[in-house]
Parts: sequence; C-alpha cells; structure tokens
Amino acid sequence: MTFIASSNDGESMDSPHISHSSFDDILAKIDGLRQEKSRVVVAIDGRGGAGKSSLARALVSRLSKSAHIEHDWFHLPKEHVVGAHRFDHQRLISEVILPFRSSAPKLTFLRYNWGYLAGIPDGFHDTPIAIEDKEILVIEGCETLHQSLLPYLDLTIWVDTDPKVSLERGIRRDIDEYKLDPQTVNASWKEWSAWEAERLAHDDRRARADIFMK
Repeated sequence: MTFIASSNDGESMDSPHISHSSFDDILAKIDGLRQEKSRVVVAIDGRGGAGKSSLARALVSRLSKSAHIEHDWFHLPKEHVVGAHRFDHQRLISEVILPFRSSAPKLTFLRYNWGYLAGIPDGFHDTPIAIEDKEILVIEGCETLHQSLLPYLDLTIWVDTDPKVSLERGIRRDIDEYKLDPQTVNASWKEWSAWEAERLAHDDRRARADIFMK
C-alpha cells in the first residue's frame, strides 16, 4: 500500500512537498503517539468500497491491544435520519470515545444493523459489543473525519479511491460476499453514492486527514 502523508497545514493534497510513506511508517506514527498517550484513537475515512475496512484490519493485526470499531454500527435508525445526517456521532462519542479516553477498562455499546445486508429489518442487535483491555481504537467508516469527531482523534487517515472503482468494489462485495440480490444492491449503492457525493461537496473531509492514502 502507498500512502501520502499530509502535514494538514492547509497545503493542497496535490502539493509536491507532500512526502510518501509506507504502511510501516504509519505503524511507526501510531507507536509514536502511543509513547505520548495512554490511549490513542485513529480514524479512517473514505468513500464506500475505498478499502477502509481492509486498512483497519491490517493495522489492528499489527498493533497490540487495539480494536477495530465500525462507524456503520453508529448509523442512525431510519426514522431518525434527517436530511443528509445519517450517523449518530454523539453516541459514538459518549458510549465509546469518552469512556475510552477516561481509561474505562471495558467498553459496552449496541451495534446498529443495516438490515438489508442480513435480510432482516434495520435495528439494534440484542447482544451488546464489549471491548476490553485496549489502548488503541481504529474507527473506520464514512464520515469518521466529521468535524464533531475531530477533537477526539489522534490520527486521521483518508483512503482515496476513484469513485467509480469504489462503487464497483462495494457492489461486488455485497453480491459476492453477502450473497445479496443484485437489483437491491445496485439500487442501494446508487442512493449511497449520491449521498456521498453530496456530503463531500458540502464538507470536504479529506482536508482533515493527517495521512492521505492513494
């Protein structure tokens, strides 16, 4: 994997002064933060199908006492979605990030399920997720670089993949891995892609990334 490290000082992401770094460099960056802080929060943002989950899993596999948190677990129930706002950032902050920052030995929270993936109605899982004895949280998903979350993040990463490639990956994954109806998948991704484009036009979260991944 190739990464572009951004200084996040207002410089354009296409600037020739931005240096390239490897996956191991990112691990070293996190290890450096770990020396400074008892708890570290990393956020990975990007379009659906960009490769955010793959990067998060790769990091967690190499970082001791780390946990992978999916931002999708904090999607708002459909009846609470207002306009373009789909995620419950306040629940993520109050139930996960703040207790983690306060050195809580165990985090317990409910996972919201996007029903169409499992062929069941949308809703919260009955069994809470419990995470214990962790020093690093890797939170990945669309809108993890939202302005409301930024004060709680130690390292921010944007996974930049061509929108068309991301769309094709997402559709293929849902059909091949989840065995979902192709017509349902295509319709859902068409709506999701339109939402993503609108959100990025309104709030370009890429500018908040410390590390820009090509």
